[in-house]
Amino acid sequence: TLKAPAGSVSSLQFDLTLPAAVSTVAVTAGPLMTAAVKSHGAALKGNVWTIIVYGADNKNPMAAGRLLTALVRISAGTAAGTLRVPISNVVFASADGQKVQGGPSGGGSIQVLP
Repeated sequence: TLKAPAGSVSSLQFDLTLPAAVSTVAVTAGPLMTAAVKSHGAALKGNVWTIIVYGADNKNPMAAGRLLTALVRISAGTAAGTLRVPISNVVFASADGQKVQGGPSGGGSIQVLP
């Protein structure tokens, strides 16, 4: 979910720190990316998955709401419970490339069912 002033963010980047039992699958665009005509890129280094969202001309701002879905695979044999997925190094930018202050992020989690 995008937690920045609606209409002021045109691009962003953040890191997801994945638990050992989790591997990356894909990133899919959510309604905000689609409406604002954005693309994305993702790269994994160690257990840190960096995701960037940008536009070809970077002029279309994004509203607040669901930005994207980060699909992951959970290793077989992983115990039931909650796996924490911290979010860090969040950077928001305006259409003219200026930094935009974002809202707080408590990180994410994955619920592993028995």
